Amino acid sequence: MFVLRSTHAALKARYEQVLHQRDIARRDAAAHLGAAGLTAGQVIVAEDVAAMWQHTMSAAIRRNVRLGDRLERMVRATARLRTENAQLHRDLMKVWAAYDNAVGLDSPALDLGAHWQERRSDKPRAKAVES
Repeated sequence: MFVLRSTHAALKARYEQVLHQRDIARRDAAAHLGAAGLTAGQVIVAEDVAAMWQHTMSAAIRRNVRLGDRLERMVRATARLRTENAQLHRDLMKVWAAYDNAVGLDSPALDLGAHWQERRSDKPRAKAVES
């Protein structure tokens, strides 16, 4: 499971803050119970709130773990696809080279005859205009 240190530290700090708030709420509830003459069953509400926060924090941690796993799978898939793409590109270059060789496009005679129209003997010449 992959969780960023910063995310883990932030969640841990938030969890510790919630625990601290729970302890304060329990102390306050116990102090007020005696003063108000309430039953101990009403203190459970604060514990329920703390349990809800704990559930929320653990759900956030699980969500971050799932996102980390998805990201890791995407990175692996991207690396695999880039490797396949590079291999396909190399194969394509080999096929192009074989095609050029088969049809004679890599012949040096092509480069030598690049300007053949300028040297042809039957090329019409512009006549000089006399003024």
